[in-house]
Amino acid sequence: MNCIRTVLAVLLSIVPISGLAADDGEHVYRTICQSCHMADGQGAQGAGTYPALAKNARLASSLYPVQVVLDGRSGMPSFRQMLNDEKVAAVVNFVRTSFGNSYADRVSPEDVKKLRGADGAATSASAGELVRHRLPGSDFPILMAVEVPSGYKTIYLSGVVPSVADSTKPPSSVEAYGDTKTQTVSVLRGIERNLKRLNLSMSDVIKMQVFLVGDPQQQGRMDFKGLMAGYTEFFGTKEQPNLPTRSVFQVSGLANPGWLVEIEVVAAVKER
Repeated sequence: MNCIRTVLAVLLSIVPISGLAADDGEHVYRTICQSCHMADGQGAQGAGTYPALAKNARLASSLYPVQVVLDGRSGMPSFRQMLNDEKVAAVVNFVRTSFGNSYADRVSPEDVKKLRGADGAATSASAGELVRHRLPGSDFPILMAVEVPSGYKTIYLSGVVPSVADSTKPPSSVEAYGDTKTQTVSVLRGIERNLKRLNLSMSDVIKMQVFLVGDPQQQGRMDFKGLMAGYTEFFGTKEQPNLPTRSVFQVSGLANPGWLVEIEVVAAVKER
């Protein structure tokens, strides 16, 4: 709490946010972030909610720090209303290239704008725009909720199952279709193709239901890690930052004994 009070004091009484240079990430950091994350990026001593930024592997993903700055996390407040897209990009780029970090790919203001809009806070249903709400205080790549206003149509797609990955294996075996990650990627590619046939894309998906069969290699338990490895190739990426709401179920079986994954989605798009 002391860090939060210090940050707010700085924001309200020392340096007006509008006075910060749009492209000066170090200035933003020294003014706002340093009181909790320290001048050397080592984090507030003894405060687990203000972690070290120095040599932080989580910064390898450029999307993660942007979302944390926008929405906050644990004891860190949201700076969504205090920092514009240019300042968020600047401070993230500074942190990712300082304190022993050397992540070369840069975040642009346009990247921040996409994420700011992707979680719904920059749009409103009353303005006729679809609104995506992220999970508060979490970087887990699904949405808490989606608001679909009038003027949008929803499209319900049937479940998609994986394609054969190895035709030399028996057609009713798991080996013919691959492990959970392989099947997830195959299924999502199939969904992507179906969406394209309807002049839609993965960015239009607002809801997903996933059915997983217990993986024989996981002692009959669903391979959730394998699902996420495939899922994150299509959602929450720099190229496609939009996320859906999602539920995951373990089921006893699907129509083919070799299938471990079936996914169905709902998409929403503005009526033309």
